[in-house]
Amino acid sequence: MKRDQTERQKRVPKQGNLGERVAKEWLEERGFTIEEWFSKAHTGFYDIKASKGKEKWIIEVKTGLNPKLNVNNLLKMTDEKNINKIGLAIVAKEEVILLEIGKQQIAAMRAWKKRKAASK
Repeated sequence: MKRDQTERQKRVPKQGNLGERVAKEWLEERGFTIEEWFSKAHTGFYDIKASKGKEKWIIEVKTGLNPKLNVNNLLKMTDEKNINKIGLAIVAKEEVILLEIGKQQIAAMRAWKKRKAASK
């Protein structure tokens, strides 16, 4: 027997898809080329793959009043090949805030942590 979805269960995917579309259009307006975008719900660890100049980005989009960030997905993003920027696009009321992390920063933090552990 199939269970009926709650109003929240119906609303969240629609809100997420709308936020991803808003973020995609916002990026395009700012000169990004969208290379991969999922117009439907998916199980991947990022929502948009884009480029701008020599920078290659993967971007996770978050919407709503209390968006949750999946740390495992963020860690997977740091291991993605041929990417030098990781983005978190927060969409609130049609406004987009793009936070970025350079993969070099992540590599430097990991190297420092290994070096510190080795010196103990």
